[in-house]
Amino acid sequence: KQGQVVALLDEADLAAQVEQAKATLAERESALARAERELELTIRETAATVEQAEAQVAAAHARLATAGAQLEMRARQQPDEVRQASAAVQSAQSELADAEATLRRMEHLSKEGAVSQQRLDAARTSYEVAKAAVESARAELAVAKAKDCESQIREHEVATRAAEEQQAKAVMKSARTQERRVSLMEQEVLARRAAVAEAKAALDVAKARLSDSVLRTPVDGVAVRGPGHSVKDGEVVVKGMPIVTVVSTQQPLWISAAVSELYVDRVREGQPVLIRIDAFRAWWPRNRWFRGSVEKVGQATEFAEVTQGNPWMVQQVPLKITLDHQERGLRHGMTCRAWVDVSER
Repeated sequence: KQGQVVALLDEADLAAQVEQAKATLAERESALARAERELELTIRETAATVEQAEAQVAAAHARLATAGAQLEMRARQQPDEVRQASAAVQSAQSELADAEATLRRMEHLSKEGAVSQQRLDAARTSYEVAKAAVESARAELAVAKAKDCESQIREHEVATRAAEEQQAKAVMKSARTQERRVSLMEQEVLARRAAVAEAKAALDVAKARLSDSVLRTPVDGVAVRGPGHSVKDGEVVVKGMPIVTVVSTQQPLWISAAVSELYVDRVREGQPVLIRIDAFRAWWPRNRWFRGSVEKVGQATEFAEVTQGNPWMVQQVPLKITLDHQERGLRHGMTCRAWVDVSER
């Protein structure tokens, strides 16, 4: 019956191939999962590193810009302050000298009784005020000069901020390199996915081969035994070698015949055929003919036949002849004789 098991192949090697294919697939799937986890982790780490590096570069650039602006402002202000403070010191010293000279003159005149005590006290007050003005001017000059040191500090700060910006840019460059590594890892994941697909295909092939170790008949029929039809139990077979011959009982039998190339042009499809079957001649009425028709005329010769009285070989063209009625007792491989009228075209 259709689907019935007719032969079993030794499946030990095929089963081993399936297990090996499963192991290969499991190994490649594990490698793919590991590569995907590493890729995902690297992508997250790279994104965080790049974002942090961008923030550091922006912050360092802002600090450098601020320090540069402060230095530039200080450079514009510093000369005017020192010059103004120096001029104030000189003016105060000049006023102090005048006040001191006036005081000395008043003291001399006071001893001679030429000036009053009030004018002497006023001269002394003017001297003290001028002296205090000199000290104040000198203090302001010192402050202005101190601010010049602040300019040096600003310059140092600018240099420091510039170095920080360069360092932040170096970190950014490293982060960009990490992005290229991500691209390489993505290519590796794609390659591993292809390897997994290849392993799955190999497993499917191995499973198909294993399932093919059970041979089932595709049709209802008869298993033909005998030399040339079936192999023996335990026999080694190779690819393409027939193992069991099954003759279908679902399809009607037909006659495989041949016609000489000399008459093939006088044979046409549908032409009636008279048939006698050798196996039936012993018990079938001698005048019993079977009838059929030419179903198909071959398009090429299949073999040559040497005919008596002809010095050359005549090529034979195959014919397929169908029977009008399938008689009981007909068997595959029986010998028959068929007559086709080739007297006219």
